[in-house]
Amino acid sequence: MESIIASLAIRHGLSKDEVLREIESAFSTLFSGWHHVEVLVQIRKDLRLEAVAYNKVDGLILQKTLDLRTFFSRNSITQHLEYHLAKAAACNLVRRYKSFEKHLLWGEIVGFAPEGNLYV
Repeated sequence: MESIIASLAIRHGLSKDEVLREIESAFSTLFSGWHHVEVLVQIRKDLRLEAVAYNKVDGLILQKTLDLRTFFSRNSITQHLEYHLAKAAACNLVRRYKSFEKHLLWGEIVGFAPEGNLYV
């Protein structure tokens, strides 16, 4: 699991913590949509997913731990996760370059530095 997280971090230009946070967020929104209740997904210390569904019945909030093996579809989850990570990477780039918004620069972008700087 750690190698998968590392490869996702490298592919999308995010830190490992950002990838873990996006995995939790992506699965929470996906499972909440599937179950039509609020689902909280957390990654435990042993890097396993834990999903808990919260449902309000007669004023009481009920919790139910979901068995993730019962409804895993590898293709849909992979696509959803890739979309979520790509969106997070784009938001990071926008946040980084927002300070240059009102500056006019002429040139052609010829490359990126490892620390995220542009070569113009």
